[in-house]
Amino acid sequence: MQKIDYFLLASKNHSENEVIIGGIISVNVKGCYKTMSLPNCPQCNSSYVYEDQAMLICPECAHEWNPNEEVVDEDALIIKDAGGNLLQEGDKVTLAKDLKVKGSSQVLKIGTKATIKRLVDGDHDIDCKLDGGGDMMLKSKFVKKMS
Repeated sequence: MQKIDYFLLASKNHSENEVIIGGIISVNVKGCYKTMSLPNCPQCNSSYVYEDQAMLICPECAHEWNPNEEVVDEDALIIKDAGGNLLQEGDKVTLAKDLKVKGSSQVLKIGTKATIKRLVDGDHDIDCKLDGGGDMMLKSKFVKKMS
């Protein structure tokens, strides 16, 4: 069986017959080579990714990730309604309780329907259009998502 003496990138947890070179795993099994491409780094798009147990590692930016886990965008707003349902732009919601409109004598009644225009970061995190109330900012804890 032939051994490979030159290693560009190598991981200590692989068997003596397995070598990682430039993002490609090469396995020497009695003169046969199997090749499998690894994905590029999601942060710097480098192709020099190598595997260490279940993790993939980029030597250029030192980013480590598990390819089997879901990718979560850390910048995305996660806003939930009063019932714990995830809200998105375009969702239709209803008011979960009567709300007084600040600076007005108007009261928005429970069950009033609204359409979410956008989600924002802040105390009043929903910018929506209310039926009969116009455009308004609401707190997500006072709305329920319609099925």
